[in-house]
Amino acid sequence: MADLDGDATTACSSCPVGTYSDRGSTLCIDCAAGRVDADSNASTPCIACVAGEYSSARTTQCVACAAGRIDDDSDPATACVSCDAGQYSAAHETSCVDCVAGWADLDRDASTECTLCDVGGYAGVGGTSCDACVAGKVDLDSDAATSCDCLLYTSPSPRDATLSR
Repeated sequence: MADLDGDATTACSSCPVGTYSDRGSTLCIDCAAGRVDADSNASTPCIACVAGEYSSARTTQCVACAAGRIDDDSDPATACVSCDAGQYSAAHETSCVDCVAGWADLDRDASTECTLCDVGGYAGVGGTSCDACVAGKVDLDSDAATSCDCLLYTSPSPRDATLSR
């Protein structure tokens, strides 16, 4: 409640939700961006949103950053930003995570987890595709996190080939 008209002979007025006022105040103060009126009670101070959340001014709830978006500056007054293709983040996060080698962001959607590449393929860190081994190279270790190896034919028979890295 606040004495909004400054007249001591009239009753104090209720402050709207998303604002607060101190005892004896003559005005209702908006909760700033990044702070909320969580209990919808104007006599209690606004509280800050935590990292991974944001809010606009004069609101009652913090909003979690959605999957694929992050609170990169840990400032609850600013909106969440999108992760790049080849990255992933769950909801409520403050940083994006690159897809690790052997995994790729096949749908280029940072809100979905990276996908493991099949044997015979390769993806580098932050990859957006699983690349098949090119002609002349094979996936000898069946590990999509390592690049394909080249076989050199040093004899007339492919079965006697030697590995070159």
